[in-house]
Amino acid sequence: MGFLCLRARDAGSGESGGGVRAEAAGSQADGGGAPGEGLEGDGCRTEMFTMVMNVFMSMLWGGTLIGAHSKLDMVVGTDAVVEESHTSKLPYLCAVMKEILRLHLALLLLVPHCPSEPTTVAGYAVPKDSRIFVNVWAIHRDKSVWEDPLEFKPERFLGEEKKRRWDFSGNDFDYFPFGSGRRICAGIAMADKTFMWSLATLVHSFDWGMRDGEEGIDFEEKFGIVLKKARPLVAVPTFKLARPELYE
Repeated sequence: MGFLCLRARDAGSGESGGGVRAEAAGSQADGGGAPGEGLEGDGCRTEMFTMVMNVFMSMLWGGTLIGAHSKLDMVVGTDAVVEESHTSKLPYLCAVMKEILRLHLALLLLVPHCPSEPTTVAGYAVPKDSRIFVNVWAIHRDKSVWEDPLEFKPERFLGEEKKRRWDFSGNDFDYFPFGSGRRICAGIAMADKTFMWSLATLVHSFDWGMRDGEEGIDFEEKFGIVLKKARPLVAVPTFKLARPELYE
């Protein structure tokens, strides 16, 4: 099971941000999982990987998120915490969420499919009971669809036309992080709301950085049914909100 833990410690008066800092460590257990874990286990593993990537991208692309910080301060303020009602007023942060799901999808090959009858797809014969995997990781990096596909650019999801085209419905086969058709993720509505609220909370409540003495960010990921980082991500969030009791 993945985890994201906060251990509060005294930051000392000489450090930027002042007050209290916390260390956050996020990791993923083996992506394969144990038989019988079901939707709850799969959902927790994918959710926690995405939470870790939230922190990772906040550290790596902090400058890109300046607009998100400003909008959050306007909508929520620094003396309150993010509520679910705020998320619909944060279009740029929604674009950040979609870009994270494009670049760092937890299920690279989605859930395997198995045809009940022989069929032909694009001229290829697919026998009955085949195990079919869809490489959505490669689709989300297709140069013919995405400009600068390896770059983190939330702006590519802004605008009404792009918002309608690249949603989570699975109707556009250039972007379908939750799958498509009858086998689309059953928890998509909950995942959308939970992910958006979690991302807004992490960005609004903390400034993220590395531990003292560390340089650079480890990009390496480990392949599995559920993707995970090869080594746990360790980050130091500095409290941003005006009142310490808001963190209780």
